[in-house]
Amino acid sequence: MAAFNAERDKKEAETLQKILSFAEGKEKITNNDVEKLLGVSDSTAERYLNELEKQGKLKQIADTGRGVYYKKT
Repeated sequence: MAAFNAERDKKEAETLQKILSFAEGKEKITNNDVEKLLGVSDSTAERYLNELEKQGKLKQIADTGRGVYYKKT
C-alpha cells in the first residue's frame, strides 16, 4: 500500500508541475485551461488548482463563477 501511495503522490506532483510549467509566462490560467491540458474533469482541475493555491504557487483571482482565474505567484 505504501508503494501505491508513493506512486500516486509522485504522479500528482508531476501533474502539478505540468500545470505550473503551463502557467509560466502566461498572464492567467483558468480551470478550463487545466481541463484541456490534462484531459480531466472540472472537479479534478479545480482540485489541482486549489492544491497549488494552498501551496502558495498560484493565487486565485475572483471568488466564484466564470471570472475566476489564477496567476502564478
